[in-house]
Amino acid sequence: MQLKIDDSFETLYLNAYRLVLHGHGEELYENTKNLINEHIILYIQPKLFELSSLKIVDTLKSLWKNYCTSIIMIRCILLYMDRVYVASKHLESVYDLGVKLFRENIFFSPIVQKSFENVFLEAIIHIQEKKTIVNDINDLLKTFQINKDLFYNDEFHSICLQRFTEFYQLENERLLKENDTLTYLRNVDVFFEEQFEQVYPQLNQSLRKPLVSLLIEEFVNKYKE
Repeated sequence: MQLKIDDSFETLYLNAYRLVLHGHGEELYENTKNLINEHIILYIQPKLFELSSLKIVDTLKSLWKNYCTSIIMIRCILLYMDRVYVASKHLESVYDLGVKLFRENIFFSPIVQKSFENVFLEAIIHIQEKKTIVNDINDLLKTFQINKDLFYNDEFHSICLQRFTEFYQLENERLLKENDTLTYLRNVDVFFEEQFEQVYPQLNQSLRKPLVSLLIEEFVNKYKE
């Protein structure tokens, strides 16, 4: 079986080599681009559209891992095209092209982006319980060279402030109910530290100041006489 796989790979490599050698590099490159794009749209996107926001990060990681393996194999088959045609035309390499197409068709898809925003916000709010998800999100964004500012439109900004307002109110009520005064103050101090050291650094600068104001209002100002 291994021999057949090796023979198949060698055949594909030689065919790609001959196409480039005989001046068909552009056609091979464009067909490769179209094939990858078609695969993403037909076979990867639908798997994400049917998911709840809670499952999207793990599914994205799994889909990207499998996709990346395929792209690396394609890159190996088209190595001569990468070295000769792509380099001479200053085009994106096969691997970089694959990353770009995945990013454009998956991360920039409105449905996926909305789900990603929801799970990102939920994970940030409950960072202690969902720190792994936050790390996974950051790793995915880094892999695809996506700035977190992608999330920060007016709608997300408004939703974020609303969710944090509700979260701060509930957390304050819980701490008051479960603790005596001294323990409450100690726990509030720990909560503040968590927000400033773990939560706020994950967020855009435009959100940090309003969130600090919300935090102070809920845990400090409302108790002033």
